[in-house]
Amino acid sequence: MIKTLALKNFRKHEDAFFEFGEGLVVCRGQNESGKTSMQEACLYALYGSKALRDSLSQCVTWGHKESELKVELVVEFEGQELCFRRSKAGAEVIKDGVVFVTGQNEVSALAAQLLGADAKTASSLMLADQSGLRGVLEDGPSAVSGLMAKLADFGTIDRIIEEMQAKLLLGSDAPVREKLKQAEADLEEAEKSMPPPSKVADLREDSAKAGYRVENLKQTRLDNEAPAYNLAIEKHNEAEAAALARATAANAVSRAQAKLGQVSGELDTAKRKVAAVDTGRIDTLRRNLFDINELVKRQNEYKRFLMLPAIPEFHWEGDRESFEKELAEKRDALQRAKQGVDALVNKVRNLETQKIVGGVCKTCGTDVSKREDVLEKNAALDKEIANLSAEILAERAIQSALNVEVTNLEEVAKSDRQYLSQIPHTLAPYIQHENATIPSRILWVADVPSQRNINANALKEELRVLENAYEASRRAEGEVTALERELTRAQLDLADATARLEVTPDVDVVPFAIAYRKAADALNLIDDKVWKAEQAFNAAKVELDTVEALTASCLSRINTTKERITEYRNDIDSIGFNNTLLKKMRAIKPSVTDYLWSSVLAAVSQFFTQLRGEASVVTKDSDGFKVNGSSVKSLSGSTLDVLALAIRVALTKTFIPNTSLLILDECAAGCDRDRTANLLGFLSSVGFRQILLASHDVLSESVADRVINLGE
Repeated sequence: MIKTLALKNFRKHEDAFFEFGEGLVVCRGQNESGKTSMQEACLYALYGSKALRDSLSQCVTWGHKESELKVELVVEFEGQELCFRRSKAGAEVIKDGVVFVTGQNEVSALAAQLLGADAKTASSLMLADQSGLRGVLEDGPSAVSGLMAKLADFGTIDRIIEEMQAKLLLGSDAPVREKLKQAEADLEEAEKSMPPPSKVADLREDSAKAGYRVENLKQTRLDNEAPAYNLAIEKHNEAEAAALARATAANAVSRAQAKLGQVSGELDTAKRKVAAVDTGRIDTLRRNLFDINELVKRQNEYKRFLMLPAIPEFHWEGDRESFEKELAEKRDALQRAKQGVDALVNKVRNLETQKIVGGVCKTCGTDVSKREDVLEKNAALDKEIANLSAEILAERAIQSALNVEVTNLEEVAKSDRQYLSQIPHTLAPYIQHENATIPSRILWVADVPSQRNINANALKEELRVLENAYEASRRAEGEVTALERELTRAQLDLADATARLEVTPDVDVVPFAIAYRKAADALNLIDDKVWKAEQAFNAAKVELDTVEALTASCLSRINTTKERITEYRNDIDSIGFNNTLLKKMRAIKPSVTDYLWSSVLAAVSQFFTQLRGEASVVTKDSDGFKVNGSSVKSLSGSTLDVLALAIRVALTKTFIPNTSLLILDECAAGCDRDRTANLLGFLSSVGFRQILLASHDVLSESVADRVINLGE
């Protein structure tokens, strides 16, 4: 049962909500008010866009996007409420507030399972408009038969027959009987090819004897020859190791003797390189060169001193402290003079503002500035201003004089900085500043150097030769010391190698090698016997494996052939059974069709009698449907409508017996009042839990359990 329907931008309905109930629910409204759209929306919510008359883009409300179309349908099924939500973005079913199923195809499959009908069946019966079935009725029994065949899925019988023809053995069994005859001949040949059991037993015994001989020879080798060989090779290896140790010790003595001779020769060569050098002469030459360098440096600096500029004519007589004090005092006096002048100027400006130079008296209307008291006051102010102006002139003269003195002192400071910047820093060790003037006078306090030229190249060359000889002798002494230590180590190594040689025994390896060779020959002899015995065992095993493989092959061939014989015999039986089954399946379809027609026409006659209001028997023959023996072509349009309704209800009851829902669209549009009353009474008693009826008729409201008015 449908409980509610919510529409967003579905055809005429931009935002609509409908609530239904049990029994007959009538939907009233003007033409194109959206009654049919409600039914179509139910189909869309349940089965998706495949159930729509048009594409989804044609169903969305004008001016809106496809993504804005949404339908939500709440149905009740076996006491549980399920909410079907569907849009272009997806579909889902909600049960008890939880998403139960999601996905477009999955939701459609759930709807088909709950209603007992897929989208095609539901749109043909439960949710179809009335004109569809009436059109089928006018096309005759063949069209209704086609609808019944679709609803009853008669195609299943045809598919079964096609599958039988494709997968089952049918027709003549002669080819299979020929294969059976060939298989029986193959079985006889395979049984003849089977090796006799006695041969297999003899080969197994021969193989076992060969295996025993191999094991006995291997045990003999393990007990006798292998231990003797292992002992001989162990003794031989010990002798070779002793001989190698003796040779290694002798080689060590030879290497130690050679090393001792090499170091002795190198030591003699190094001793000859050691020579006596006059280090006192080296020290004397270094002092003389230092004194020469110092004299040359003083000569250069004295030349720079002589090139210094004379003290400027414009300078300060006195030390730096008295100069800086005088400069600071003059700057302070200049600042005070400026402030004094500014104060006097401000006083004059203030007095000027106090003078009355114009205006009219409000009482007598005369010029105020001509009054005697005003003239006296202005005269006193002018006198005071004149006195202050004289003071300003005197102060400005003092300020000008101070400004000249400060400028001169600052020039002296500038000249001092410029003079000091011209003195090279390299002169510092040789000069002294006389702190009696600014800038100060520079005095040379070092010894005045002679200006003679001195050539030190001969002394430098003599010093270089002596220093190189001294360094060569020092390196030779170091080599002598190192070689003496190396000579001591070589002597110790020779003594150690000689001692090891004396304690290392001299072993003769030849007897041990002869014993090892004899043991190896004995082991090879037994190994050769073992190999030959294994070859004999392998040959016996190969022959046994060949016969056993042939036996297994024959047994497999016999078993396979027996299976083929059984299969062919079963196929012969199956062909006979399948031929009979196919014949019976081909006879089922007409019988089922006749049975369905009988059941459906009986129900149609009952329903049509109730709708028409008179006894009516509906039959069919090759010419079409008949009512009480007369063709339906003679019936009026409204009579055909109610007949189509009877057929629709009968088909629904027959093919979807568990459904409780029926949706009708203007099924009484052409009926008079009495027939409409019969139709409404029929719908109330036909046994559906819920019937949704779209109608213009006012009479439907009187019997409806619920009325939904559209457009209000």
